Amino acid sequence: MTVNLFVLSTGFQYYFSTLLIEHLGLEQVSYAMYQPREGIERRAALRYPVVHVDASDPLTRLFGKKAGKRRFAHRVFGELGLRGQQVRVFCPYYNESFVYALRKLLERNCPSVEYNMIPDGAALLRQLPGVAKGRRVPAWLFRLFIGVEPASTRHKSGSYSPFLDRIYHFEARTIHADPQKVVIVPLARSQQPPFDEVLVLGGLRGISEAFVLAAREKSLGQPVKFRMHPKNRRGIEFIATHAPDWIELELSGILEEHLLAHPYRMVIGYYSSAVMFNHLFVGNSRSEFIVDADSEDPDYHVTADACGIPVTLV
Repeated sequence: MTVNLFVLSTGFQYYFSTLLIEHLGLEQVSYAMYQPREGIERRAALRYPVVHVDASDPLTRLFGKKAGKRRFAHRVFGELGLRGQQVRVFCPYYNESFVYALRKLLERNCPSVEYNMIPDGAALLRQLPGVAKGRRVPAWLFRLFIGVEPASTRHKSGSYSPFLDRIYHFEARTIHADPQKVVIVPLARSQQPPFDEVLVLGGLRGISEAFVLAAREKSLGQPVKFRMHPKNRRGIEFIATHAPDWIELELSGILEEHLLAHPYRMVIGYYSSAVMFNHLFVGNSRSEFIVDADSEDPDYHVTADACGIPVTLV
């Protein structure tokens, strides 16, 4: 029997994997999670074998990220008992040292390996080139030193790589991947009536004063909950100054599952997979991006347009 191995780290990726497992009727599922977020490793472990490592791993801190990722690849291979198995991999990125190390182990020790891609939020909705042309290592040299076929650098995810079998994705106007390999997975949208609340989500770089003021205006006097990015609480003082009535959302689980169980009238945030998730999966809820004009990335407009999510520059 084939082992279906999902390699992922975010709530969006995990939720999509659950849809794909059901859609394809997959059995013999396992997960490998490098620095998983929001406790998804605990949720997955309720049903399937999971191997994970977090950012506090002492060996990674001691020997560096690349060495840590190679060690993790060996852990995944050994603890999941993949030697001699037929393996089907589902991963959102293939230009990554951990994935290269895992591929090398699989291709040398398994009778058959199939590689597939799942979406990393909005990554495939944008044209994101990989390594610059002048810095590319010749394929023959890469194979000699790394031991596997290099992923395509046409897109930073590796979505045009010849070795990919299928690219599973949600429906969108443009998907930057080999069109002959794209398989659209139907999305089940929650139709639960929304609560009369607004959720404001901070970004990876924190939040600005202009962002808080714009979000407050768009909330139209409705109760507001906010959630700072797990990696950056910069700018939270602007909420204390301009929106002291906002209540911070504290979760013990996955944000995406919270959005499904507790739909909001509106979800506002910087460009993020959580806002896009709300737009894609939560019916009867509005989604909107608010972006600082001085840090605007034009490529993100392509993402917003592909999803049909309005953008406000502040």
